[in-house]
Amino acid sequence: MPFYEREERMLEALAEKETMTVGELAAKLFISVPTVRRDLAKLEDKGLVIRTYGGASLKKRSADSQIPFILREKEGNEAKLLIAAKAASFVHDGATVMLDGSTSAYALIPHLAEFKDIIVIAASAKAALLLGNMGIKTICTGGHLKEGSYAFVGFEAERTVSDYNADVVFFSCRGLSE
Repeated sequence: MPFYEREERMLEALAEKETMTVGELAAKLFISVPTVRRDLAKLEDKGLVIRTYGGASLKKRSADSQIPFILREKEGNEAKLLIAAKAASFVHDGATVMLDGSTSAYALIPHLAEFKDIIVIAASAKAALLLGNMGIKTICTGGHLKEGSYAFVGFEAERTVSDYNADVVFFSCRGLSE
């Protein structure tokens, strides 16, 4: 199993149980203890975990820090599904829809299949992939792909967004500060 898959599974395991030992992670992921140690060192270098003697825990993050998509995707699932169902009522056949790279906007995508001739401008590689697999005409914003969030950012993304007039835009934010 490649590192990116182990990384995802390791972060998910640490999200379920705040602190885990190297042995617990090895048993849960069916990998060797030395592999867990190497992977935890990489995750620590990325600022995602805090290694402790014999184990690790997820690094606590402020509201404005970048939390990996795989962890955000699992937070508040019921609320996101309710929001997505309500948000879908603002879409109509033939609409141009813009989605940011958030997990809340991602939850809306299954609802978009019921509309005809829509165009979706996606600021997320993961969203673009799902939209394409559903046969929905998709335009990617392009730009720099931000690691862990699968979101396109930067000048190219901004330029693409400014080139289109969407009928409806869906975006969310993690938190607000002064």
